[in-house]
Amino acid sequence: MEGKISNQKYQNVKAILIAGMAFSVLYWIYFFTIGFDSEGVSVYLNAANGVMPFILFWQYQKKYRVKGTQFIAWNTESIRFKTPEIPKTEVPLNQITAITIRLDEITLETEENSWQLNLEDYSKYEDRMAVKNFFTKLQGQLEKPQAQTAA
Repeated sequence: MEGKISNQKYQNVKAILIAGMAFSVLYWIYFFTIGFDSEGVSVYLNAANGVMPFILFWQYQKKYRVKGTQFIAWNTESIRFKTPEIPKTEVPLNQITAITIRLDEITLETEENSWQLNLEDYSKYEDRMAVKNFFTKLQGQLEKPQAQTAA
């Protein structure tokens, strides 16, 4: 009963960086060797096009640092996760008091804390189902002792 899923949406950062920088370099070579048949403000607007790949990559890298490093991992003893809102956290399974499973969200509760794990950023259906299946089994295990004490 072990598993781990991680966000795969932002894994192409290096490829995007290389492509963006290559286009930018080619643009600047063209700009300085051949030049543009324009005057005034349009020269500056053309020059700004050479800067755009750097700006776009910077924005993409910022988003990657927040969302690209998130994960959910579990084993027979604990659950580890990191989300954009929650730093890297480990929760022992024996401390979990309640689990709520929704379409794209799982809420874990202990006596001290509550965490919401959003599954929207995990693009693989199989990964989402693996997490939901694990938490469904765990939820069933939590409900069994409560049903036995009520009887």
